[in-house]
Amino acid sequence: MLSRSQRLFSAHMLLLVFGITSWSGVADSKSSLLLPYPPDIGHVPAVTFDSTGRAVGDSEFSLQALQNGRFLMRVSMSIKDGAENRIRAELETVATGENDSPRLRILTERSQSFDADGRAMRLLFIDHTSGIASCTPAGGTTEDAVTIALPEDDRVANVPLNLLFLPLARGEVERVHFQLFVCQDGPRIHDFIALRGGPPREFGDSSILEVRYGPDVGRVISWVASRILPRLSFWFDTNRDGTYVGHRMPLYSKGPDVLMIRKDVSPPAIGPPFEQPCDSGTSP
Repeated sequence: MLSRSQRLFSAHMLLLVFGITSWSGVADSKSSLLLPYPPDIGHVPAVTFDSTGRAVGDSEFSLQALQNGRFLMRVSMSIKDGAENRIRAELETVATGENDSPRLRILTERSQSFDADGRAMRLLFIDHTSGIASCTPAGGTTEDAVTIALPEDDRVANVPLNLLFLPLARGEVERVHFQLFVCQDGPRIHDFIALRGGPPREFGDSSILEVRYGPDVGRVISWVASRILPRLSFWFDTNRDGTYVGHRMPLYSKGPDVLMIRKDVSPPAIGPPFEQPCDSGTSP
């Protein structure tokens, strides 16, 4: 976890345009996204829930500082005696200027799911430093990978969405535009948008804000879609500088929707489907 001085430092970081900007001072990376530091770092145990609010497995989230000044983010979402999704990203610290706070920039991202028997599914990999994204079929090698070039204005972010959405959670922007790389039906990049899902939900000493995201198909349509389409969501505690609470997404492409909620948060804090209190610290 960060020290008190580090928390104060990160809490007072000045976000540039939309909280996410390009920085032309470094030529060895094509990523245009500069992300704020989170309120805390370290290991976060979590629980996996199904769409009805039933605990079905254990999950974990971690952001570790490496000795080379970089950070490694790992997220594992799993169902007991079932499938699992593992994602990771490597980020580096970027000094943005003498009077500005440093940010984090994505270097690589990796995502792979496993079926109930532990067999690996398709591997998704994004290399922002080379500007290439690839899809490797299950059981395939690097020679079998299908690749595409990342856009010149590379705003692709598949893994560190909790960092990408922090400006929304902190009330500093109204929306966040970004890109998502997918392998389903062939490698491609889609424009996405993230919006606040409504006012924060007060629960005990927490104020839980939902951020919803989905395809960016125009301002009005995206606003409507965020309220009627199946939800892809993240939750943050606005009373704790946007601390990550949990998120909801399919376990894999066309797979079951699952929710991952950190163990030190009571699931009813995020609202439905947790209408009744339940024990967030007990694994199935």
